[in-house]
Amino acid sequence: MARGIEVNRVMKKRLGFLKLDLFRGIKDVLLKYRLATLGTIAAAFAVMAPVLVGSVGVALDLGQSYHIRARLCGALDVATISGAATYVEEDDVVERVEQFININYPSGAIGKVLSVDVEAAGEDVVARATARYKTSFMRVLGVPEMNISCKTVVHRDVRGLEVALVLDVTGSMQGQSIQSLRTATNNFIEILYDRSSDPDFVKIGLVPYSVAVNVGEIAPSIVDDLPQYRGADVEYHYVDDEDDLDADVHWHGCVMARDYPHDTYDDDMDEGGAWEPYWAPATPADGDDNDWDVDSGGSLNVGQSQCNNRRTPNLGCPEFNPIVPLTTNKEYLLKSAANLEYWCRGGTLGNVGMSWGYRLLSPAEPFTEGASYDNERWQKVVVMMTDGENQFWKKSATDGYKDSDFSPYGYYLDGTGPLGGPQSPLGDNKNEGKQIVQDRFVETCEDMKANGIKVYTVVFGTKLSGDIKDDFESCASKPSNYFYAPEQDDLIEAFERISKELSIIYVSG
Repeated sequence: MARGIEVNRVMKKRLGFLKLDLFRGIKDVLLKYRLATLGTIAAAFAVMAPVLVGSVGVALDLGQSYHIRARLCGALDVATISGAATYVEEDDVVERVEQFININYPSGAIGKVLSVDVEAAGEDVVARATARYKTSFMRVLGVPEMNISCKTVVHRDVRGLEVALVLDVTGSMQGQSIQSLRTATNNFIEILYDRSSDPDFVKIGLVPYSVAVNVGEIAPSIVDDLPQYRGADVEYHYVDDEDDLDADVHWHGCVMARDYPHDTYDDDMDEGGAWEPYWAPATPADGDDNDWDVDSGGSLNVGQSQCNNRRTPNLGCPEFNPIVPLTTNKEYLLKSAANLEYWCRGGTLGNVGMSWGYRLLSPAEPFTEGASYDNERWQKVVVMMTDGENQFWKKSATDGYKDSDFSPYGYYLDGTGPLGGPQSPLGDNKNEGKQIVQDRFVETCEDMKANGIKVYTVVFGTKLSGDIKDDFESCASKPSNYFYAPEQDDLIEAFERISKELSIIYVSG
């Protein structure tokens, strides 16, 4: 038994020595492997470290280049759209694009703009820009800088556009003012048609107004009764040139205002009724006013250039500036623009002009050239221009007992004179009447906008008070659609800016 125990002790001791020798052997092997491979790992890390650092650096540089490209392309888009919408001539477009690039991509930004190239030929404006980025990390790989390029193509076209130009041709527009209006209207027409690939999609109409509006060739069809003179119907005579102003007594196409609210809204004849012919009575009690009745000893003086000395039953009517219905006939529009004339007497009733601009764009009678309001292929626009506030002419005759000239609402009379008629066609006096027609002008604007018509307003000259100018600004579809044009050149520029803005712009590329 004692011998068996001794043998076990000897065996355990030998196993212990065996384990210790095995551990020492493994440790020696691992130590020798570490010593053998230590140089190889260091060499591998030395080779891989620049690659790892370079990869991170390349990623950072590429990220900066993508950021620069996004900013450059965004700035180029904004610049090209602005240039294409504002100007036609290539030099002007180039200047505008460069200006906007400088604003939207300042010189202190990362990536210097090297070049901006613009081509503005026909309907397309093509702009290319290149910027240079000086790399931070890639330079160690032999790439010290990167060129980044963008291209934008803007297609300018006018499609499905109906425009009514409501133009003030009152007596205050005589001289250089009427010439500036002719130029502005001519440029407006030229720009829209020059920018259109298909003139059939551009329809423009003109509504010259003074105190009244000449509705033109449709005049006989929208009145129930012709004016009377000496108990007989007066013949309608269309006039499109001053040489056609007839020394005989003819009705030349202006009409009276219908009763409210039909004088303000787009009501057809079934709803609002017919119009009455505009026919200014003779004033034998005051021969210096408008005594045109030759049979009663008066003097018929039809010469437009006589201005306030004219004597005619059409006094205040733009006799050879009738409405031009919506048309695609560019040459006829240009001729009508060149023939615009000022017309004296009566005052200014922009609400009457605006309501006829509304009717011109309407698909309903009396003019039917306009597309339906819900036709998405057509955008309806009115551009309303005035150089004075809406008012009745403040003329008082010495013997006629009149407080105003004749207007589509009648006379203001003091009630005691020989003319008779309503004493107060609108309100109790001219000042109340002025406010009433101004309010109706605003109503017409609001109703037009509610029907989807885009409204621009242009106030020409310096005569309007602040409150009246505010009405014209609120009439516009948005504040930027209102233009204040104190000088002749400002009027021309306003019409050019509006016509260029009306060009529909598509961006591609």
